[in-house]
Amino acid sequence: MAETTQTVTTPASLTGVGWCHWHKGIGEDVRVIQVVEVPSGPGGRHSACARCRERRNLIPFADQP
Repeated sequence: MAETTQTVTTPASLTGVGWCHWHKGIGEDVRVIQVVEVPSGPGGRHSACARCRERRNLIPFADQP
């Protein structure tokens, strides 16, 4: 059986198409901005598209100090 080799590249931070909580619609390059923690039950997260991040100076959660 012949072996094949492939190079898999993974972006530094995963982004994609998803829901933007700021303009309340689907956006591109969506990143998590805020993680909502609650004492009990599931928390949540608020995400923003590239356009909203730029317009509102939002910093992705992974890039926050």
